[in-house]
Amino acid sequence: MTRNAKGSAYDTDAQADAVLVVDAAGVAVGDNVARTYSAPTNAAVATTSTAVAAANASRKGLVVVNDSDTVVYLAVNTAALLNKGIRLNAQGGAVQFGGPGGLPLTTEAVNGIHGGTGTRTVTVQEVT
Repeated sequence: MTRNAKGSAYDTDAQADAVLVVDAAGVAVGDNVARTYSAPTNAAVATTSTAVAAANASRKGLVVVNDSDTVVYLAVNTAALLNKGIRLNAQGGAVQFGGPGGLPLTTEAVNGIHGGTGTRTVTVQEVT
């Protein structure tokens, strides 16, 4: 085990293809596995529950950003409801599923709703 200047520890194995990096407490900080980013997309969220991201068993991460002027609410694996679930504030409110600092990863569908009129746009980036 070797430590870098910031105290993170790492270990390599001549037979291994990857390096596991852990912090000073021994918690993994990256898995060094190649990931594929989907083409950035968006979803038009309506005033009724709308699909934002379909279920994906291969998903390793998901980021949803509210690109509209209206609060959007998200729900995982169920219909989205106004004033319940995950709130994305207007003009940049965001959520990350998976990864450091994010909510736990979900491979289930994510749905959205808003309380305005018409549709509102959220941007979506998925990692597999």
